[in-house]
Amino acid sequence: EGQWCLLDEVRTILGNAKKFSSDILYPYLACAAHTGARKSEVIKLDRRDVDFQTGLIQLRETKNSHERFVRISPMLESLLKEHIGDNKEGPLIVNEFGERIHKSQLTRLMGKFKAFFPVEYKNWSSHSLRHSFAYNFLKKGGKMYQLQAILGHRSIDVTVDLYGQLQAQDIECPSPYEYDDKEKL
Repeated sequence: EGQWCLLDEVRTILGNAKKFSSDILYPYLACAAHTGARKSEVIKLDRRDVDFQTGLIQLRETKNSHERFVRISPMLESLLKEHIGDNKEGPLIVNEFGERIHKSQLTRLMGKFKAFFPVEYKNWSSHSLRHSFAYNFLKKGGKMYQLQAILGHRSIDVTVDLYGQLQAQDIECPSPYEYDDKEKL
C-alpha cells in the first residue's frame, strides 16, 4: 500500500479510466487523485457534498470522524459538473444500477481495469493515489501542515512519518532567492 505513482502515471491512469469506465471508475479515481481522499471517503460522498459555489468538497464520513473540506481543482470541477449535472441528490459514485457503489464492486472494477491497462512495474491501488497526491503536493512546494489538513491526519507526526522522507533532490528549485519572473539577485 505504500506504492505511489508519478505524475505522468496518474495522468495515464485517469485517461485510461475515462475510456474504460467514464461514469463510475473515472469519477471515483479523479476524486481520489485530485483530493487525496481515502477510498471509503470518496465512496461515501453524496452529490450535496460538492459545493461549486465555494469550490469545496465536504468529506463527512472520515476515518477519524472529523469532517474536512478540500478545495476542488479546476479539472475535477469540470468533471464533477458534467458527472452531477442537474441531479443534486444521492450518492456521488454509483454502480450500474444507480446505487452507491459498494467497496467490493469497486475492487472488482479496479481489478478489471488494472488487467486491461497495467502500469508498468507498479501494482498501484486507490491508496497509491493518496500517496501520490501527498508526494506531488510536497514536491510542488506544499507545506506539511497544509498536507495534514488536506489528508485529515489527526497529528502532524503521522503526516511527517509518512511523507517526511521527500528527498532534497525531489524539490524543484529549493533556492528562496529565485523569482518567478527570473530576476537575478
